[in-house]
Amino acid sequence: MMISERPATAALALLAFGGAVALPPGLWAAEAEVGGGGPPEAHLEEIVVTGVRDSLRKALAVKRRSPNFVDALSVEDIGKLPDKNIAEALQRVTGVAIQRDRGEGDFVSIRGLGPDFVRATMNGRTIVSGTEAFDSTLSGGRATRTGRATNFDILPSEVVDTLRVVKSPSAEHVEGGIGGVVDIRAVRPLELGATAAGSAQGTWRAFNGELDPEVSGVYSWVDDGEGFGALGAVSFSSRSLREDFDRSFGWLGWAGAYDTDGDGAANPEVGSLFVPLSNNLDSYEEGRDRLSFNGALQWALDDGAEVVLDALHTRRRLEHSQTSAILVALPIDGAALNPDGSYPASGGRDGNFLQSISGTLPPELVGDGQDNEEDLTILGLNLKRRLSDRWRLNVDVAYARAKGSLAFDRAVIVGDGGAYRFVYDVGRRGFSVAYDGAAGLSDPANYFVRNGRVTRTSNDDAEHALQADVVRDFDDGPVRAVKAGFRYRSREKTLDRRDFDGPLGSFRLADVGSGAFERGSDDFLDGGWGPLDYGDFIFPDPAAALAAAASRGVDVAPRFDPLGSFGTEERTVAGYLQADVGGEVGGLRFSGNVGLRLVSTDQEIGGYAQRFEVNADTFPAQVVKLGDVEEVSFDDGYTSALPSVNLRLDLAEGLLLRVSLSRSLTRPTFNDMSPQININPQATADLNGDGVAVVGTLGNPGLEPYDSFNADVGLEWYFGEDGALYSSVFHKRIDDFIAVSTALDVPVQGQVFDSASRPENQGEATVRGVEFGYQQAFANGLGYVANATFTDSDAEYAGGGGDIAYPGVSDVSYNLIGYYEGGRWSARVGYGRRSGFLLLAQDVFANMVDVEGYGQLDASVSYDVSDRLALFVSGVNLTSETPEMTTSVPGQRGRRFLSRSEVGMRVSFGVRARL
Repeated sequence: MMISERPATAALALLAFGGAVALPPGLWAAEAEVGGGGPPEAHLEEIVVTGVRDSLRKALAVKRRSPNFVDALSVEDIGKLPDKNIAEALQRVTGVAIQRDRGEGDFVSIRGLGPDFVRATMNGRTIVSGTEAFDSTLSGGRATRTGRATNFDILPSEVVDTLRVVKSPSAEHVEGGIGGVVDIRAVRPLELGATAAGSAQGTWRAFNGELDPEVSGVYSWVDDGEGFGALGAVSFSSRSLREDFDRSFGWLGWAGAYDTDGDGAANPEVGSLFVPLSNNLDSYEEGRDRLSFNGALQWALDDGAEVVLDALHTRRRLEHSQTSAILVALPIDGAALNPDGSYPASGGRDGNFLQSISGTLPPELVGDGQDNEEDLTILGLNLKRRLSDRWRLNVDVAYARAKGSLAFDRAVIVGDGGAYRFVYDVGRRGFSVAYDGAAGLSDPANYFVRNGRVTRTSNDDAEHALQADVVRDFDDGPVRAVKAGFRYRSREKTLDRRDFDGPLGSFRLADVGSGAFERGSDDFLDGGWGPLDYGDFIFPDPAAALAAAASRGVDVAPRFDPLGSFGTEERTVAGYLQADVGGEVGGLRFSGNVGLRLVSTDQEIGGYAQRFEVNADTFPAQVVKLGDVEEVSFDDGYTSALPSVNLRLDLAEGLLLRVSLSRSLTRPTFNDMSPQININPQATADLNGDGVAVVGTLGNPGLEPYDSFNADVGLEWYFGEDGALYSSVFHKRIDDFIAVSTALDVPVQGQVFDSASRPENQGEATVRGVEFGYQQAFANGLGYVANATFTDSDAEYAGGGGDIAYPGVSDVSYNLIGYYEGGRWSARVGYGRRSGFLLLAQDVFANMVDVEGYGQLDASVSYDVSDRLALFVSGVNLTSETPEMTTSVPGQRGRRFLSRSEVGMRVSFGVRARL
């Protein structure tokens, strides 16, 4: 791309999405990283982005000229959508689906393969992650980490010039993404020119009624005489989020005596029924602040060399509070039993699933507080130099570091006495609870403080990388250029965890003092749940409860947890040789690349070992560490050969045929490879009858990498600059895929777990499908974009049981976008949907967990008051869709309800301006 001769227009393009930008490490090198490379002359094209149509035209041009399977989004395309981070922008790309947290996009899947299979780069450099989170319902009490996945929520959409999604690799591409590569390209100051721009907006969230601010600005300075440019940008956003859940904590087979006909006596033919372990009502309130800085210095030297120094730093902080009502109605002593001891089950049964459940067990009410911080820094220095007419050199040095922390506090109170009675009705689409007990649910005198948890975790992920590439150009013959390169990378990830998890003594909540509790939300699930009122519950303030326990002599200070801490160092040395080819065969033009990448990986995984036991004499039970802490280390290494072929054939004017064959790999996540043992000694059910209910989650240092053979065939028809119809077929065969296996009654270091889960290499998995896309613009200012992906998958599990769908793969995903651009007005409406997919092959009860299909309607409108000022309004999730999950029990028909949540819609409005 040539430096634009219209910096004011380029500034408007930047202004349209908020202003913050960074720099690529050398143009031809960045092209090589995501688009096949080639000499600079092969890509000389002046593209001036002035509006939605031109941005779509630019993205289409990137797709058309690439030798690989590539899709792109440009500056205006992102800016004209109501997307507040990069994940939400990427959901518009064919074959891309996203995950959402509190209704906002965070992680990305490509062609059904999940976030750990997507390699994310900023100007070709790795984006590392230090995100920490905790979800006790899905993870069974285990802190969850991103592994190799990139949390795109930490990056605002303002840092982007162009997003490229590479679905078929070349030898020059850095390995690691079987699903694909997302490369975030950013503008340079010499391209932008001298300008200053900024934006301000507010976002209103319907569910919690909050109004949140967001501001951004950029300043670019250029000294044309010296060929020097400097750029600085800043972006700040504050978000107030709320999400409510009603969900069950798994379904469990429970043997017992059941009265299914209502005669007051057991029916002997009914020996076991499945029941929900607990029915939980959860309400989350979360505040997120994100502050991003980025800057760049660029020198275009007289001898044809170019030097770029760029930096990005972004900080995200989450303050999170949660209240949970855990309502247990197992058919055990203390429940509403018949005189003969049988459990009354005449209220409803669906096959082997008990639907109507009554019980007198007191509620467990939980108050959680989380404080998460994450800092991401990416630094890069790039030198590009033409050594002669035929030789070019590129050297890139990069450093990336993410530091995340989690401060988690929990307090649990339990109703005292037996004057409680709940009636649960659990159907396929949800559950409801009625209460007719004598005990007051809002009276603090009816509750005692039972147990608490204090966790402090730090997550540090850093990478150093050095890459050198040399290119030899040719004027004649089918080989247009030969490329060779070398890359060295060292990545270190450490996790330090400190924890207290145990009883807080025995004292009444009323004795803690004022401010020790709060009432539940009176508009739970936006008023769409009942008949029990969530506002009738009270929940402990964890800080107050923990302080009260400490004043009574309980030591709640978190101690180093050797079984939950680890450190990993991974070093890779890679080299590649690639030929860029082109010419004619049979009168048809062809182009592409053929190459081989060799990469050697060495891993050192360190952790700790310590004997432990579970003390069942306390209630709840707690883990007691015994003996000395010993360091353990596991070393592994392997070499991978990754060949690739990408060919493009021009069948006719505007009609292209693409073919790609390649091998690729994805390494196991650091979290899965760690030797850690996470122990939950407070599971509700004692499955093996030893008097203790213990669930464990283990790591596996012996994991092998995923290895994939990939084949793609595509046909693309470009009619004019604004229209295209395209389709592609893809097939991925993944060997040694990794999935969690759960076993019951497992001995671990002298303790028998009721259930234990750990990741293991399985058999062969296949992901295959077809993509379609259509894009067209009309002279009257209207236009539309439509795309769809149809995917099929299966996976062979080593433990048998037949093939199941591969986790994370939706059968169908599609996007429909219509837009208008005319005069001073611009408008866009977009609807995206993905069908349901398997989230977990086995949860802590060896059940499968599925995410149900989800669709979302978004829209935006903007008006240009003048050439320097624009007003806009946008809406996200306008129909207030509710995400849902279900679970499947092995050997039983149908899927059962697991959870649904409410997040509501959000509306943004603001102004963009330039000086």
